[in-house]
Amino acid sequence: MSYDGFTHTGLSVLEHTIDDLRETPVFVACLAADAALPDGCRACELLDICGGGYLPHRFGRGRQFHNESLHCVDLKIVLRHVRAVIRQDLQPLVAAGVLPTSP
Repeated sequence: MSYDGFTHTGLSVLEHTIDDLRETPVFVACLAADAALPDGCRACELLDICGGGYLPHRFGRGRQFHNESLHCVDLKIVLRHVRAVIRQDLQPLVAAGVLPTSP
């Protein structure tokens, strides 16, 4: 499904339409990749933030895009840290009633 040249469509913005793009294998594969999220991603509290990771980082020959990002562990560390810092920084505004409490 993914190989050198896979993203080459042969299309030109001067000669083709968006509908032409929608029919290419790369476009179809990218749409299907969202449905191919692994169970670990679907259950993750950070899915709304990372979206399953950068698509090329999810590809594997056996399972195509049905893999966690190869950076998943590191992304979780960074995103959890950023969330904690933002929550801490916003706490005075929450305590003052300016912002609502968040989950």
